[in-house]
Amino acid sequence: MSGYMESQTGFPPGFGWGDSNPSTPSSTPSCVGNMGIYPNPVVKYPAAPSTPPTPPSYLNFMGNTCHNPMYTCPTTPSTPHTPSSYTNSSRHFSAPSTPTRSLGNTHTHVPEQPANAQDDYVCLPLPVQMSILSKMQNIMEHACYIFAQQHLPQILIKKGWDCPEAGELNLWMHNFGAGNNVQTLISLAQTYCISVPVPALMESAKQIRHTAVHRNKVTVPHLVMLMDHAVAFGTILGVSDDLNKLTEIRSFAKMKITQLENATNEAGKDIIQFCNRI
Repeated sequence: MSGYMESQTGFPPGFGWGDSNPSTPSSTPSCVGNMGIYPNPVVKYPAAPSTPPTPPSYLNFMGNTCHNPMYTCPTTPSTPHTPSSYTNSSRHFSAPSTPTRSLGNTHTHVPEQPANAQDDYVCLPLPVQMSILSKMQNIMEHACYIFAQQHLPQILIKKGWDCPEAGELNLWMHNFGAGNNVQTLISLAQTYCISVPVPALMESAKQIRHTAVHRNKVTVPHLVMLMDHAVAFGTILGVSDDLNKLTEIRSFAKMKITQLENATNEAGKDIIQFCNRI
C-alpha cells in the first residue's frame, strides 16, 4: 500500500486521476470524495414511489406457478392459470375445471344403501340357462297352438297361423289376453286349482321368450320361478305330452341346481376350515 501511495505523490490532493494539468486545480472533481485521493463513486438510486408496491400474495403466486392441470395446488385460485400450450388446437387438451379429487379427503365413497339381496344369488352358465328356456319356449308354443285349435280357433283364423312355429310365445300371450279369451284361461285355472293368477303366468311366459331371445341372464331363484310358472301354464293348456316335457325339464333342472347348491356349500365349508388352520 505504501508503494501505491508513493507512486501517486505527483498528484496533489483535490485533483482527479490522470489530470492533464495537475498544476491547475479543479473545483471539485466528481470522482473525489471525502477520502482524499481515493475515488468514491456515487450510486444514484431511483426515488421511492409515494405508494410502495404491494408484494404478490401467496394465492397469486401459486396461481401463476402451478401450471400443471393434472395436480392440485395447496390453494387453488378461483380462475386457474392455463398455459397456452395446453389450449393449442393441435393437442386437443384442456385443463379440467374441477379437480378429480380433493387432497383433504382420501376416503372412497361408500354407498349408503345396502346391496340388493338379489346380488347374493348366482346365475347358471348362459348355455345352460339358454337350453332350459329355449326348450320350454318351443314346447309352450306348441301347446298354445294345440290349445287354440280346441278352444280358441278364432285366433288361428285371424292370425293365419297354420302350424305351431307360426306364432311366438309373446304373441300367443297377447292374443290370449285380448277380449274374452283370458276368461277361458281363468276358468280352466280354477278347474285345475292353479293358485298363481293367470296374468302373472302369462307375464312369466313373455319373460321366458324375451330371456331366451335376448340372452339375458337371470338368477337361479328367478329361473326356478319361470319353470314353475311354465308348468302351471302348461297345466291350464292341458296338452299332456307338452306338460310332461315341461315337468321333466323342471324336475331335472331343480335336482341339478340343488346338487350345485350343496356342492357350493360344502366347498365353502372346506375353504373356511382351510383358512382357519393356517
